Amino acid sequence: MNNLNRTYSDSKGNSTQVTSYEMLSVDITNNRGVTRDIRNMVGFTKIHESLLENSLVLEMGIRDEVNFFEEFGITGNEYIDLKINITALDVVQEIDLRFYIVTYEDFVKGKDQQVQVYTFTAVSEFAYIAPLKNISRYVSGSSASTIKRIFMDDLNWQRILIEGNCQSSFDGIINICNPLEAVDTILTQSFDDNNTPFLCFQRLNGFVTLASLSDLTSKEVYKEFIQQTELESNPNTPEEFYERSTQMKNLSSKISLAPSYQATDGVYASENRYIDIGTKTFRTHIFNAEKHLKAENTTAKRLTFADSSTVSDKRRSETAQGFNRIPSARINTSVVNRHAYNGFSNIADLREQQQHLSNAYLYSYDTCTHTFEVMGDPLLNPGRICKLLFPKATDPAIYKEYTDKSITETYDTVLSGNYMVFSAVHNFVDGKYTTELTMKTDSLNQEII
Repeated sequence: MNNLNRTYSDSKGNSTQVTSYEMLSVDITNNRGVTRDIRNMVGFTKIHESLLENSLVLEMGIRDEVNFFEEFGITGNEYIDLKINITALDVVQEIDLRFYIVTYEDFVKGKDQQVQVYTFTAVSEFAYIAPLKNISRYVSGSSASTIKRIFMDDLNWQRILIEGNCQSSFDGIINICNPLEAVDTILTQSFDDNNTPFLCFQRLNGFVTLASLSDLTSKEVYKEFIQQTELESNPNTPEEFYERSTQMKNLSSKISLAPSYQATDGVYASENRYIDIGTKTFRTHIFNAEKHLKAENTTAKRLTFADSSTVSDKRRSETAQGFNRIPSARINTSVVNRHAYNGFSNIADLREQQQHLSNAYLYSYDTCTHTFEVMGDPLLNPGRICKLLFPKATDPAIYKEYTDKSITETYDTVLSGNYMVFSAVHNFVDGKYTTELTMKTDSLNQEII
């Protein structure tokens, strides 16, 4: 059995031109407790991470030439223990995860009927358990501690980290729902001491992370990626490996310079109406991004208010105002009850304090999205901040001739800057490990440092 495809690695297992890997084991266990290692049957392996999803997701393609599907007794109740070693520049990193299979699909038999292929999708144990349970109870305390207790007590998942200083707390009842639905409901009303929202996601190390946006954006830039095709370093050297590791490949981009649409999402301003059935009152809060958001809590470290006039004419109209001065572009109406729980804060109170701020921070990330492939890196997880550098769309020498700017000023100052990893797909196939990233930023025209 060839555990390590050395096509892309040296005698020590170190990657030389791309990231390679060693598939240590792919153990599948059925409902009778029987376990088999199916490494030789695996065609591809994909592990999905997302900033907006609670659980990792595993996709695996199987080529079955030994009638394994029937002989092993596949019923859909199997789980997978996956172990992978990654060695690069004498640094060894191990992925050791358990996934519970939720679907088998894409089943196809070959023309000679002697081979069959299929794929399965699997999730972490807590995500497998959650839809099978319903909870309903009284809770009290900080949002972060309530979410942590749900994972530990209801989902039996102890590997959870909290990053950020949670300031939201409430008394209330969790209505009948599965535990992850309860987590998502509480999460939408949770905030830290900088009034930024919390996000709940699982990283490749297996830990579920509950992190505030300001905590994520305060981290140092993890890595720099450059859109380039030519390499300058000598082949088969550590320098070449590093240069290849910073290349963006198969780039596709979505630039959403549409401030009028973002205005309707409440990015710049909103009018928030609250009908209080306890006090029989009606309250209105006007949100203005210029007054309530802080640049240091963003990925780009700057705020875009679209404050310049979009249309200049002789009459004063909505189209001649900055979007942060048009709260009627987004009107939210909610019903609350100040008298619930004898005056203690409830989850509706948190909504009144925070939801317009959370929406503004998160919807602003629709400004610009890039999806591209890089050399595999198990530390490229959701929430990481990376710097992306894009060359100007012109010949540097011609650019210098017509602009008198230095020939070294070769990067596009609109697109280049800091971006956050929103999703990462770790692909393992034919001895080659790559990571497909989806990265977003909340403002263009950043200062490149």
